[in-house]
Amino acid sequence: MRILSRSFLRDEDGAVVALAALSIPIMMLAIGATVDYSRAGALKTRLQDAADAAVLVAAKSAPAMNDSDLLAAIARAVSSAAAVQ
Repeated sequence: MRILSRSFLRDEDGAVVALAALSIPIMMLAIGATVDYSRAGALKTRLQDAADAAVLVAAKSAPAMNDSDLLAAIARAVSSAAAVQ
């Protein structure tokens, strides 16, 4: 019995399978984190574009509009900027 256990400990057959079984979940986690980070960056860009569009509308239109018209124009600019991307 002792001879069998020593040969079992020295045997390297199947080591690649064990290494793959341990490394695949870690690689999947890294890929998932990369995708999430990329999507968060894209969303941040879309939100920044919408905010920039709203500020530009407000800056260009503010002298000629009252408050309710200005708010409506800003809302249209935000929704159109968010819908474009």
